[in-house]
Amino acid sequence: MQSWVDIRSRKMKKFLAEWKFPLILLLLILLFAVGIRLYNLNLIPVFVDEAIYIRWAQVMKAEPTLRFLPLSDGKQPLFMWLVIPFFFFFSNPLLAGRLVSVTAGAATLVGIFLLTYALFKSKKVAILAALIYAISPFSFFFDRMALVDSLLSSFGVWTLFFALVAARYLRLDFAMLSGFALGGGLLTKSIFYALLLPLTWPFAKFPKETGKKVIHLIKLAALFLVTVAIGWGFYNILRLGPNFQMIALRNQDYIFPISHLWTNPKDPLIPFLTRSFEWIWSMGPSLTLVLALIGLLNVRRY
Repeated sequence: MQSWVDIRSRKMKKFLAEWKFPLILLLLILLFAVGIRLYNLNLIPVFVDEAIYIRWAQVMKAEPTLRFLPLSDGKQPLFMWLVIPFFFFFSNPLLAGRLVSVTAGAATLVGIFLLTYALFKSKKVAILAALIYAISPFSFFFDRMALVDSLLSSFGVWTLFFALVAARYLRLDFAMLSGFALGGGLLTKSIFYALLLPLTWPFAKFPKETGKKVIHLIKLAALFLVTVAIGWGFYNILRLGPNFQMIALRNQDYIFPISHLWTNPKDPLIPFLTRSFEWIWSMGPSLTLVLALIGLLNVRRY
């Protein structure tokens, strides 16, 4: 009878034989992406929001009772919390803040690789997706700025990946991991990732029998509730600090009432859409949109 060690050893050899080359390529792409993001990291002059976030982190480091200082402006503090440890190793505060975004960008790249493979079951497509992210001017720009956007994107990718695996295999552990990632995103910035999580349900493996399909759907809903509950639990950590209500007030600056649809629906929708396509064209690669459409049309085949 084969021992447990022999079985594990054989599985490990099979895994390395199958994944050795893709993992080497992923490592090279990751090193390349991190390298081009680190090169002349302080070349771009400090942006006004960068200065605000870094100054908050400095104050929070100096005075522990002000660890929820960003709530005074309706902002979540996780990015600033992560900047604080970098101050102990780097004397340049701008460099410390931007290194958090570089690290988040690296995590996003790995997450995109895993998410792409989970969707398409193709190592080549996963490698290509990671490479596109590595050389994309848009991601390159934001991964070099001490802003929350790179960190938020990382949490979004990992939330989706864990939720997809949880939905496909009905895994409670991955639903919990998705909740942790969702909670990190909620502690970074006001987001609506939770509303998009049910979009992973079509990728679940539904049984053919109608009765079993209903049971399967109930299980998916239960996993979704687990993810949202954990994420909401993380978010409520912010209640420990003063000015928690400022988040909801600040969110109103970016949310229009439903009545806006029949009063003035074109403003600011049309100007924002136009400007968005201008950014995509200049910060591209614009070909990414074409690849995204092709991916949406072919994802169900996998």
